[in-house]
Amino acid sequence: MLRQNLYWRADGQPILFGDLTWEEWHQLGKDEGSLIADPLFVAPERYDFRLRPDSPALRLGFKPFDYTKAGVYGDAKWVALARSKRYPPVQFAPDPPPLQLRDGFEKTPVGSPPMLAQVNTEGKGDSITVTDEVACTGARCLKIVDAAGLQHAFNPHLVYLPNHTSGVSRMRFALRLEPGAVMYHEWRDWRQSPYRVGPSFQIEGGMLRVSGQQPVPVPDNEWIIVEVWAQLGKPEDGVWGMKCILPDGKEHRWEGLASSKGFERLTWVGFVSNATEHAVFYLDDIELVNSKPER
Repeated sequence: MLRQNLYWRADGQPILFGDLTWEEWHQLGKDEGSLIADPLFVAPERYDFRLRPDSPALRLGFKPFDYTKAGVYGDAKWVALARSKRYPPVQFAPDPPPLQLRDGFEKTPVGSPPMLAQVNTEGKGDSITVTDEVACTGARCLKIVDAAGLQHAFNPHLVYLPNHTSGVSRMRFALRLEPGAVMYHEWRDWRQSPYRVGPSFQIEGGMLRVSGQQPVPVPDNEWIIVEVWAQLGKPEDGVWGMKCILPDGKEHRWEGLASSKGFERLTWVGFVSNATEHAVFYLDDIELVNSKPER
């Protein structure tokens, strides 16, 4: 169990625990007795990481030690043997390959979670599973069920980790909302804290809302098609756009929308149910592709 830890960021940015703030993390019963506080090193700018007498780490029970005395000691031959060992250079695992996704959920068993996605549920009546109740095409789709009494409003949610670094990424999916559903879609660059945001929109109360744009009415219990795209690799002037095709064929389109400064890579794509009562929405025919920039 995590407890009695000391967390600090020298850049002054907030500390996050995955998607959670310190308060939300603490509410889960994590890090009992832990603190977020400056450890008060003697002179970190000179790499002197000894603790000052008033360091909060000491109050947590940390016992300073002399790192110069660390290592093998005792018999001279034993010490010499340790010093003679030569290790190969450290090799770090490469980044995962970029995700190219096309999933209509036809090959996933009914009742199972989607392949290639991270599923986050609380097991309190909420779920994310494949169903054959309805489908935009084929016989199956993904059903997202929200429930009352969940600890976090952002559950249930599912996440894809594309690892797209440059060019233009595009995502297309079919979406069907039942009355009361609140669906939020967002792209993130998780390499820094706070994370940077690219495309995002929400549908609530039958209205599709894009920040700074006129809301668009969206019908319940009918399939709509959404396509989202974003320029990557340009943190200073990255832009994104999207379109929504309604059941009657009418298309709404937004272009030239600004990503937050620093949004450069697509590391996280989320579908979030933000309802606080029982509510359902469906996803089908998800496609996510990336085209590299022309040389």
